[in-house]
Amino acid sequence: MNIVETDFTRGGAHDLRRIEKAAGCVIIGSSASGKSTMIRQLRRSEAMAKTSLRFPRRLITREVRINEDLTENMPVTPREMQGAIEREELEVWWSRNLGHGVERYAFQKEAGEGSFPIYSANNALVRSREPQVCEFLASQVVVQIYARDHVRAERLQARSPELFEKRPEEVAVRLGDSSDSMTSLADYIVRNDGCHESGAPALLERLIYDLVQQFTTRPRRS
Repeated sequence: MNIVETDFTRGGAHDLRRIEKAAGCVIIGSSASGKSTMIRQLRRSEAMAKTSLRFPRRLITREVRINEDLTENMPVTPREMQGAIEREELEVWWSRNLGHGVERYAFQKEAGEGSFPIYSANNALVRSREPQVCEFLASQVVVQIYARDHVRAERLQARSPELFEKRPEEVAVRLGDSSDSMTSLADYIVRNDGCHESGAPALLERLIYDLVQQFTTRPRRS
């Protein structure tokens, strides 16, 4: 195995046998931990561009937001989401209650044999006990982007001040989803605050690079 594990914090779900056979990587993190920013940096990385990475878009049942990153999210209607489920077009789907209502999320099935997918998810995915979610996660490495809760609160206030004004119940849900509550559900944890913040993108990139190398050099079934 290529990964130098002493360079990363192991999560409570770390399972070397599953990691060695992983078909992809799910990146999670509590709101404002910096997950989306770090995934954007992965997309732009010259080193990552030379690998077999792909970044499936996440379907989400809400309207398009101002400055929405449509390379990461694909807003759809609840009817469209349900139709995709019924037509068996989805790799996995799950939901999250944000106080004012329930949002649903999913990744579509993609033709990507020989490539290593990086799924930008959220904590609700790995908390789900739905059989289809458990089956999906059984073949994934879960990486948590970690930031202390008071840092997340400061970032969320700076990033989305209108959210504090218009949807305080959603703010409470997002900030109540503590980073510490997820460490037992991740394989690896990349810390992204304080003195760790500047080096976090490079650390994540190296971890993903090692996972991809492990994936591409694995013997294939004929």
